[in-house]
Amino acid sequence: ITLTVGCSVSSADTCPFIDVTRVAGELYPYHYVAAAYQCGFTEGTSANRFSPYRTLSRAQLITMVVRAAQLQEPPDGYAPPFGNFSATHYPYARAAAYAGLLDGVVGMGPDYDFLAPASRAEVCLLLYALLLQ
Repeated sequence: ITLTVGCSVSSADTCPFIDVTRVAGELYPYHYVAAAYQCGFTEGTSANRFSPYRTLSRAQLITMVVRAAQLQEPPDGYAPPFGNFSATHYPYARAAAYAGLLDGVVGMGPDYDFLAPASRAEVCLLLYALLLQ
């Protein structure tokens, strides 16, 4: 996501999370996570933890992509093809659906499990859709 939206990454970026490994001379993962946090599209699982090895849900992926894209809220009357599944993530998924970022997601609809782990294919699909914005 960081590279897709053109968020710059440098060794000067500092990460607030104590569980992200810093490798001398390498930007990944420490500085990439720092840049994503500073660009405002990712948060930690707590104030000082990122949990880099935990599974990412589809809802979390969509939320980060929408934040990175800085998508606006859809019109009041817009109803996405799924119901309100989360106070935190539904507004982002609704914005993603309105912007067309979820077009082509297999199984998207009322029974889509936003809390299931995101697949690599779903990550690719969302990043590609983001590039087309």
